[in-house]
Amino acid sequence: MRHSYSLRLLLVVLGLVTLVQTATFFAARAVILDSEIENSRRELGVAGEIFTELLFARAQQLQQSTQVLANDFGFREAIASADAETIRSALINHAARIGADYAAVVTEDGLAVNLNGTSGSPAEAFANLRGKSPIQIRLINGQPYELIIADVKAPLPIGAATMGYAMDRKLAENLKQLTGLEVSFVAANEARNSIYFSSTLREDQARHLPGIYETLNDLDGVQEVSLDDERMLTLSWRLDPESDPVYAVLQVPMEDVLGPFDTLSKNLLLLNIAGILVALLVGTLLAGGILRPLRVLTTAARRITGGDYTAQTEVQGKTEFSELATAFNTMQTAISEREKRIMEHARQDPLTGLGNRSVARGAIMKAIQSANTEGTSCAAVTIDLRRFKEVNDVFGHQAGDNLLQIIALRLLGGVKEKDLVIRLGADVFLVVLTDVDADTGMTISRRLCASIQQTVELQELDLSISAHVGVALYPEHANESEELMRRSDIAMQEAKQCGELIKLYQNGTDEKHLRRLSLLRDLKEALAQDGLHMCYQPKAALMDNDYIGAEALIRWNHPTYGPQNPEEFIGIAESAGYINVLTHWMLKQAIGQLGFWHSVNLPIYLSVNISAQDLLDDSLPGYIADLLAEHQVPAQHLCLEITESSIMEDEQQALAMLDRFKKMGLRLSVDDFGTGFSSLSQLKRLPVDELKIDKSFILKLDESDDDLVIVRSTIELGHNMGLAVVAEGVENNASLGILTQYGCDVVQGYYLGKPMLPEDLGAWATRWRTVAQQQSM
Repeated sequence: MRHSYSLRLLLVVLGLVTLVQTATFFAARAVILDSEIENSRRELGVAGEIFTELLFARAQQLQQSTQVLANDFGFREAIASADAETIRSALINHAARIGADYAAVVTEDGLAVNLNGTSGSPAEAFANLRGKSPIQIRLINGQPYELIIADVKAPLPIGAATMGYAMDRKLAENLKQLTGLEVSFVAANEARNSIYFSSTLREDQARHLPGIYETLNDLDGVQEVSLDDERMLTLSWRLDPESDPVYAVLQVPMEDVLGPFDTLSKNLLLLNIAGILVALLVGTLLAGGILRPLRVLTTAARRITGGDYTAQTEVQGKTEFSELATAFNTMQTAISEREKRIMEHARQDPLTGLGNRSVARGAIMKAIQSANTEGTSCAAVTIDLRRFKEVNDVFGHQAGDNLLQIIALRLLGGVKEKDLVIRLGADVFLVVLTDVDADTGMTISRRLCASIQQTVELQELDLSISAHVGVALYPEHANESEELMRRSDIAMQEAKQCGELIKLYQNGTDEKHLRRLSLLRDLKEALAQDGLHMCYQPKAALMDNDYIGAEALIRWNHPTYGPQNPEEFIGIAESAGYINVLTHWMLKQAIGQLGFWHSVNLPIYLSVNISAQDLLDDSLPGYIADLLAEHQVPAQHLCLEITESSIMEDEQQALAMLDRFKKMGLRLSVDDFGTGFSSLSQLKRLPVDELKIDKSFILKLDESDDDLVIVRSTIELGHNMGLAVVAEGVENNASLGILTQYGCDVVQGYYLGKPMLPEDLGAWATRWRTVAQQQSM
């Protein structure tokens, strides 16, 4: 076993060393190769610059010599007198003196003297030479020359003298000696039917130059080119873009470039092999020394993995292994302490010190087991603090944390020692009460509520806070822990929806809760798929036969539950924070229908209900304005009905939103007036246009003296405040007569008509106007 492990360790070490050495070898080889090629490219570029400088220097020397000839008095006199023999003699002597390969003179009068026998008319030759650059690369008889042209003046130009050097193999050999590179000149005549080249390359390589001629101008920088299966680093350029297409080509064989690289690669390979052999030797020596202490550490690691943190690990000597053993001992102590803290945090809320959600189910199960043993009951009490988010927003999260700690202490002080207080999360607590019945559980819950409501001092301010509480008992309401906890939460949600502080779970509420969830889910789907529709209940003015109004009412025929009570599903939407979506849909349908009625000359005044949450929707005024503009509806034909309670919920925000509606030209109505608790001073501040008396005062108006007094007083109050008064719930002629006598402005109810489809409202309006006109006659 020991030898097997040693062998594996040796193989691992040797494999790693081999891998590293091999990777290093190939990486270094690649870097060196790239470096060698890049150096050769740079050297080739430098050589190209030197090459250009040499040609330019030679051209300058030739230009000076040619200019000396052009300025010679005897030479100018010979040209002026058209003495061809004298001109030829001068050209021969001067060309021999400077070593020129080409010499020619063209006079303005048409005389041409050419030592090289080029063809062409003198006039054409003179024109071609004049106006060109003084230094030109030209093909003469298929041979490229570097030419210098100098005007002969007396004092005006009377001719042009040209001297030049042949760009032949001799020049290429001279340049190769200076640059150390293979030098070639490649050119083609205008028809491209013959390629000239002179080169220092071997003959078998040079004969491939015509084949790469077409690509010379496309070579960008230094490129690799193959000549007779031999790779060459190549730099080419056209010597004079304005003259004949003559290219200079500088090349260096890749064999010369890679020669140093191959030698260095062999040396690197030998070093790598030596390193692997050394690693093999060292690994063999180390494997034996590592194995014994490693076995001790392995045993210790397995013990720690198994959860045993008691035994200490010891390794003899003062090596790194003994230090590692000490680290093992320190680590197992730290792991033991950390594991304790993790277990505590897993079951304890770090902020309040209470148990957290993970212990809730176990705590309720323990309470149920105790109740079964002792033949008693237990209760789960869910507590949700009200407006805790506002404390965080206004005073900061630190203040919110302090408040939670205070509430936790108050809850602990309000229960028995064997009861348990748990923080479920955020601002929600769970209290598990043992040995209680329904009356006792409600009594303790009220006491806990009272302790929560006691003033809390935060940041030198006295803050009052309350909570919604739900209570569920075992075995009366649930048979197991999860169900008891869930039904306690349902009771708390019921308390929140009903506006009560404490709610005891009632059997059947679970089904009601599931129904509410189902209705909310289906309501969202109905909105997305046009499963809702609008009806309109007519309204009529008692003193104005031309006034026709209606209230927009939303209807939902559920595919499973049938027609739904609007108060129920609208209430569900409000509690779920979905009412804004529902209101936007309703306004879109209502204003669109109002626009249609106006387009067919039926100027109806339409009322639409909005909720308290809608008064917090900053986007609502803009949304309404866009719809009115889209359907070309005057703003005064749309009335928004708001209940007293919704206005009083956040009076400041409500007043700001109502002012925005008023500035848009919308009419505003206080709906269900008389059922709220607003004072006259509050009502006076509201920018509303009408009061709508709640139908509870109108339904039995002809039977109740109390209702008569309330309705008459409300009508007089509204008129005295400059408001129109609307009575809803008119169901008989007697009530209509009383309202007419009291001076009510507008009436609404089943006596006029039940909520109807939009296409039926036009027919109703015609009938109502006919009856009203007959009664007034």
